[in-house]
Amino acid sequence: MQKFENIFIVGLGLMGGSLVRAIHKNLPNVSVIGIDENANARAAAQKAGVAAETFPHLPQTLPSNCLVVLACHIDGVLKTIEQLAPLVEGREDVLVTDLSSVKRPIMDAAAEYLPAHFIGGHPMAGRETHGFDSSVETLFEGKLFIITPPSSLKNTPALEQLSAFIKALNMGTLVLDAPTHDRVMAYVSHFPHVYALLITKLLHDSPDGENLLRCHGGGLADQIRLAGSNATMWNQVFEHNKDNLQEVLEGFASLLVRANGHLDDNTTMTRWWDQANHVHEKFADFRRQMAYDPFAPFIEEIPDEKN
Repeated sequence: MQKFENIFIVGLGLMGGSLVRAIHKNLPNVSVIGIDENANARAAAQKAGVAAETFPHLPQTLPSNCLVVLACHIDGVLKTIEQLAPLVEGREDVLVTDLSSVKRPIMDAAAEYLPAHFIGGHPMAGRETHGFDSSVETLFEGKLFIITPPSSLKNTPALEQLSAFIKALNMGTLVLDAPTHDRVMAYVSHFPHVYALLITKLLHDSPDGENLLRCHGGGLADQIRLAGSNATMWNQVFEHNKDNLQEVLEGFASLLVRANGHLDDNTTMTRWWDQANHVHEKFADFRRQMAYDPFAPFIEEIPDEKN
């Protein structure tokens, strides 16, 4: 199987910067070119010595056997997909992927502009900080990379080539369709960020806000870590996955009402704690399995529709 010889990373923030560093560490013979309009980000990548070259824009011609990774915010990914169309037309040695947390609008755009050249991607990794200075070479190690190929590129050499690249960075892979991906992410990624936003909003609006923060314990620290996340990025995520996220929030709102009525109901609350403990144990099992073998397909199937 042919390996990528040239990789363009569009966006040198936390995710793109960490990917550049990971490729430099694990695939030192691959030529990595960073693309970012921000001169400071380009300078930081050059100073770190992890990118062969950096430019503010993609070149007019892409080299042979090339992978283009779109590591910018969702709106930037959608714009760049359209810009890439004339660069990949007639090319069989160029593949494009992305790192975005919402897949349906991106896969729709790719179907229009890059129908034979795009396979969606989403690494289940990140930090609450942003920018190239927050990037680390180990961000993706042992993590899961979700692949969302169009039906035309399933079971193809292009998918195998992308999967091999991901595994070379010590990540496991899971293939999902875009609607299923977005529904799952609403629960396990997007809602936790909304929750962190709301709990910090509650603290902010309280007349005792600063005193509350001074009295915090580990529980609060665990809950509000995500509140340091990038507003621009997450606002776009909320917008593009609004339907799934609203469904999750409606379920959560219903649970809040029920909890409010059962705070002194020992039987109900104990049952909820039993359920919570079970979920906690299963979550710990999954994390141990990924730490032991990131290549293990620990999720074999996620149904397209809710049971």
